[in-house]
Amino acid sequence: MQTTDSIRILTIETSANVAEVYNSALLSSGHAIRTTTLSDVEEMSKLLKENQFDLILFNINNPYLSIKQLQSEVDGHPSHIGIILIAAGREEMTPEMAILHGARDLVYANNIDHLVAVVLREYQHSRLVRSNVEFNHKMDELNNRCNVLMDSSRDPIAYIHEGMHIYANKTYLEKFGFTEFSELEGESIMDFTAKEEQENFKKLLREISQNPEDVKKMQSKFILKDGEVLDGEVEFSPASIDGETCTQMIIREAVSALNNEELEAQLEQVSQLDPVSGLLNRVVFLGQVTEQILCIENEQFALLQIGIHGFDKIEEKLGLVSCDQVIGEMGKLIKDNLPASSIAGRRDSHIYLVMIPFKEEKSINILAQSIINKTEKHIVQTSAHSINIECSIGISIIDDKNLEIDEIIARTSKAYQAAIEKGPSTIEIYKPSEGEMSQKQIDNNWVREIKTALTKNQFQLLFQPMIKLNNDGNEHYEVFMQMVDDKGERIPTGNYLPSAERTGISKLIDRWVITSAFKTLSTRAKTKPNTIFFIKLTGGSLADRELFRWISTKIKELKISPNSVVFEVKEEAVITHLKQAQAFADLLKTIKCQFAIDDFGKGPDPFKLVDLIPANYLKFASGFAKDLANNQENQATLREINEKAKGLNKQTVIKHVEDAATLSVLWSIGTDFTQGNFFQTPSEKMEYDFSA
Repeated sequence: MQTTDSIRILTIETSANVAEVYNSALLSSGHAIRTTTLSDVEEMSKLLKENQFDLILFNINNPYLSIKQLQSEVDGHPSHIGIILIAAGREEMTPEMAILHGARDLVYANNIDHLVAVVLREYQHSRLVRSNVEFNHKMDELNNRCNVLMDSSRDPIAYIHEGMHIYANKTYLEKFGFTEFSELEGESIMDFTAKEEQENFKKLLREISQNPEDVKKMQSKFILKDGEVLDGEVEFSPASIDGETCTQMIIREAVSALNNEELEAQLEQVSQLDPVSGLLNRVVFLGQVTEQILCIENEQFALLQIGIHGFDKIEEKLGLVSCDQVIGEMGKLIKDNLPASSIAGRRDSHIYLVMIPFKEEKSINILAQSIINKTEKHIVQTSAHSINIECSIGISIIDDKNLEIDEIIARTSKAYQAAIEKGPSTIEIYKPSEGEMSQKQIDNNWVREIKTALTKNQFQLLFQPMIKLNNDGNEHYEVFMQMVDDKGERIPTGNYLPSAERTGISKLIDRWVITSAFKTLSTRAKTKPNTIFFIKLTGGSLADRELFRWISTKIKELKISPNSVVFEVKEEAVITHLKQAQAFADLLKTIKCQFAIDDFGKGPDPFKLVDLIPANYLKFASGFAKDLANNQENQATLREINEKAKGLNKQTVIKHVEDAATLSVLWSIGTDFTQGNFFQTPSEKMEYDFSA
């Protein structure tokens, strides 16, 4: 609901003079009134779509529009608009008849004071209705987020009432050997408590029943279904489900229970699986595909690129949490409909890759069509919406073991682009065009261009301020780089950086950026010693074993304060190079440089990565700022993870802030830094006035 107190009224009246009498009387009531007079009923649908009216004043003698037609228009509108009918006298209509027609009230034209009183009363009613709808919507979102968080938690969580289970998350069910909650529902917690602990457990439950608002903790042991013992600290806190008071129970396993092998397994899982879709991440997928290509003599393979059609509109409608649900369900749908011999992974965002062995080419088309059909029938149910999804599929046939993986991906992407151009539920198979360059040729051309640009000083540094909402006296800048052509025109980064990363020359670019940034920082420190640079690194640099030693040497040579340097790496690259990222972040601490995870927060349990990587800053993915002022779900999600990050002593950064409304929301949420074109676009000069 908007915070303005103005009353927005649509007056449907054929006489401009009569409409002005109504408007003048309402304006003199002392309230802020915004009135729109409609004389041409042809414009009504458009007006209702473009404006959010509180009330409609309608003269029942309108020769072009009936009450029934008006009610039909209003019923199809998402807002709650009250209708007040105006008649000449009782001979035309009575209040009882008006209410039967769906109106809020009837006013006689000669009683202007009554009109004003009814408008003010109905406006208050309209506000209450909207407030109630918004409250219920927020509650639904909150319940949904709580369920998502509990189900993604690594700690076993259960809700108990009078000692009986009334809810348990997935981890709890798995720990105790159940597949569905229905198997556990109504079972006593005492049945799972070790005998030697039962007396203490009963005593604590009695204390909770007497003081339900207190938070209690105790050490206890539980007997699992396979007879093993679960030893840990149990925390009890007050809760409620569907209005029923109960107790939340969280079991935190003793640290000793997590041995090195289990920690190693966790690292392995995080580094291999995409956290949102549950499929292989892009790098692991491509590695497995490369191995399979070696078997090309015995089998044929096809690579499919599958994308959710119209994902931008879905993201705008649903918000971040629900979009992750869409991506996850699509990943599961793909996985469930593939043969066991296939490999499936997530490329990025809403794009998936699948490699399938086949004997006859027509079988690939049949499988692709099956995925399209299953997708069309699948309904994603979020807390606030039910949504059908559609997909498009591009296919390339792998018929040559000498084909490089980058070339195969490029061919599949071209087929996918052709499919989405034709519309949803479309399948396209790659067919090379005359004179088409291979991906390897394209990459080699870019390598030559990049090397030439480095020698001819065609790379430039750009700087964008990062604003600390509670000013700490420092000046923070993110360092960007751009490449220009011979005419000085900027070359889009997306044109050459993918080729640079595929060929490994991105490490050379990273070193140029670091060297140039360090020199700039060293010079600036003489007049602005409070400047801090955030310097981006590509994933390939994490695998560069000599990089840290080289950075240390450069810092000493240029006499730079290590505290003024933060290196940032995208979340996907950190996950892909997890062990290297761990080692790099740990080494940075030894020389007092800092580490940031960029594009953070995309998965259902992003803080699992924070447990493994000693990051100082979390730069949230750009989607968090998208339509933030109007998207209540994104606000609540951002508030939640921002608070959790603060609890872990991590500083938070929101990127892509484009307007004052978004900044206002971020102030209320309490993020540490904001960054975006609203403050300043990336520039060659560092001239932002941080004191403002």
